[in-house]
Amino acid sequence: MKLDKLGVQSVKELLIQNVGPPIKDKRVVYVDLPMHFNIGDLLIEEGTYKFFELMNTVIVDRYTVHDLDSLWRKDLGAETVIVCHGGGNFGDLYASHQELRLDVIRNFPDNPIIVLPQSVYYQNEDQLEKESEYLESHDNLMIYVRDRRSFHLLSKYISEAKLMLSPDMAMSLYGELNINLNQSQGALIFRRTDVELTDEFSFPGSFDWKNLISAYDKSLMFSARKAILEVESAYWREQAYRIRDSLRKRIIKKAISKFSKYETIDSDRLHGVILSILLDKDTVCRDNSYGKISDYMTSWF
Repeated sequence: MKLDKLGVQSVKELLIQNVGPPIKDKRVVYVDLPMHFNIGDLLIEEGTYKFFELMNTVIVDRYTVHDLDSLWRKDLGAETVIVCHGGGNFGDLYASHQELRLDVIRNFPDNPIIVLPQSVYYQNEDQLEKESEYLESHDNLMIYVRDRRSFHLLSKYISEAKLMLSPDMAMSLYGELNINLNQSQGALIFRRTDVELTDEFSFPGSFDWKNLISAYDKSLMFSARKAILEVESAYWREQAYRIRDSLRKRIIKKAISKFSKYETIDSDRLHGVILSILLDKDTVCRDNSYGKISDYMTSWF
């Protein structure tokens, strides 16, 4: 499969149309930034910054799951919008990130809260029913979802006025990446190795994001995480975020370089598929354990 460029551009325009209005020209606090090496999350973060730039959005502050205590003590002012990182961790597979969103809703009842596009999955739907009490209680909450299945699941428990379909934030990067136009050949077999893997498409010796991460990368992430967890100084906290910003860009550059060597990307990771699309590669889509990739692709392409 190779997607028409006009079709991909139209998906980016839909993202701007759907997510843009509530944050355009606003001051935002951006929370749940990734402190791990899932490059899909790093692409989402990079796309989010590009989106903020397009929308003339001002970032007041940023937080990871590790340094939220200081956020609860802040007086943000009622006009500040709290923006939660997008991705595929809305549900009960990644409890710390879901609890973060619920804590934001509980602690900031007067601020507009936006959850950037997510795929939603619950192993136990009873948990969603319990959480819906908090989600429904907030008068100015908007949850963007990346596919129709996620929309229909949430709409069983949450008012549709709080929900909207939107493409993934990484689509903001379409037309922004430096694409290597040198001759590429062969197929990159890209298979996930985490909780979302499936045996159906397993392939010995396949590639996953972790194969791009060096010992030096790990040491930088450790240093940034340690500083964020342990240092009270605002100066050193800012230095920690500078380290992780530099690391994010470094790793995304490595991912682009890796993908550029191949004519075809055969992936069961959504952002393997999305990066392949952004780089105008032939793309073979395989599903993860709960159908996230097919849900996304049929929703937008």
